[in-house]
Amino acid sequence: GTGLAFGTAQYANFNLATGATGNSAGLTSGTTSKIEQFPNGWYRCSMTVTATATFVGNSVNTNLTNNTDTTTRGLSYLGSTANKVKVAMAQFEAGSFATSYIPNVASSGVIRSADVCSITGSNFTSFYNNTEGSFATSQIFNSPVASAIGQVVFDVNDTTSLNRTRVPRSNGTGFIGLSNTVGGTQDVAITGSTAMAAGVVTKLAGCMKANDFTIYLNNVSQGVDTACAMQSNPTTFTIGDVSQGQTTRTPINGTISSIRYYKKRLPNAKLQALTV
Repeated sequence: GTGLAFGTAQYANFNLATGATGNSAGLTSGTTSKIEQFPNGWYRCSMTVTATATFVGNSVNTNLTNNTDTTTRGLSYLGSTANKVKVAMAQFEAGSFATSYIPNVASSGVIRSADVCSITGSNFTSFYNNTEGSFATSQIFNSPVASAIGQVVFDVNDTTSLNRTRVPRSNGTGFIGLSNTVGGTQDVAITGSTAMAAGVVTKLAGCMKANDFTIYLNNVSQGVDTACAMQSNPTTFTIGDVSQGQTTRTPINGTISSIRYYKKRLPNAKLQALTV
């Protein structure tokens, strides 16, 4: 096995034979760990620590542990020629979760720009049906970037806040929702009833049609609205945030593994099945 250690207190252990994590411990309550299997015997091991001012000047270390040691740090393990680990693509970054690898071969201190993905123009009109449509998404929400804002999976809009259809997660309850605003008036506000924990995979599916909006989360209906209209002229499909034309940003602060869009209103049974 191997372990990651932050400073002198926080650590996380990983079993490279089984692909499982051991204990994470430390002075702060925000220490978590994750292990992901990659091809050819590689694993991506990550640890997230809620740092305080006392950690200034500390470092991150990788250590070997013995095969059964899952509760303590392995700083004293001697190792052998038969027991070794290869480490590559080490990354240290500020944030509530580990992002994909950021190469810095040319210089150190490379930073990642915020992910901004919008489909506009003919690319948008070629696939979007403004009369009716359905969607299915799979994503992981992490904590909001600020306590006062929610998180959006996608937002169909005209680049303003006056006309938009979006799927937000409430910053207060953690419930998913389906919101629709037409001409500055919100006529769909499905707020959901199932809280979504941060850091776990969630599956959503729903539909948009005049007098027929609904959404499902992980096989459970989150509500319907049967008295509503569609936007008259949307132009943009923004993924993981709201349109650049809106002043208050609501980034998902997580990862989206898939977004599927259907140019028709799928039956409820099909929508529900897409979230299993």
